[in-house]
Amino acid sequence: VKDCFQQACGIDEEWWDCKPECHNTCENYARAEACEDTVCNEGCFCREGLIRDVDGSCVDPEECAEPVCLDHEEETDCMSPCNRCTANCHSCKFFMCRSGCDCRDGYKRDDKGVCIQAALCPKCDVPSSDSANSTIVN
Repeated sequence: VKDCFQQACGIDEEWWDCKPECHNTCENYARAEACEDTVCNEGCFCREGLIRDVDGSCVDPEECAEPVCLDHEEETDCMSPCNRCTANCHSCKFFMCRSGCDCRDGYKRDDKGVCIQAALCPKCDVPSSDSANSTIVN
């Protein structure tokens, strides 16, 4: 049965038995690490380096429309995946800058990718001693 589905993958798609699809769209790409990659799905996904646009086609990220920032977001030249509630619970480092929408000062992304007041982030069970530090590595 899986072979039938693999053959049904479209242009610029490939079959994966287990792949998180959270950051596989133009919308999520514009929000960097907007949601957690905790769910594993099987199916047809865009080939490496491509993401889904609003029409469902696989495109190069450069072909995505300019992001429209939502409530409590602002456009920035260097989004930080460390600007999430969960970053309070572990050390966070990121390796490259990308332009897009990031939470405004005083806000962090929740597990649904929505910017909420940082004070409303859930508490961690065991926070890391260096959780406040984020580092850009070039």
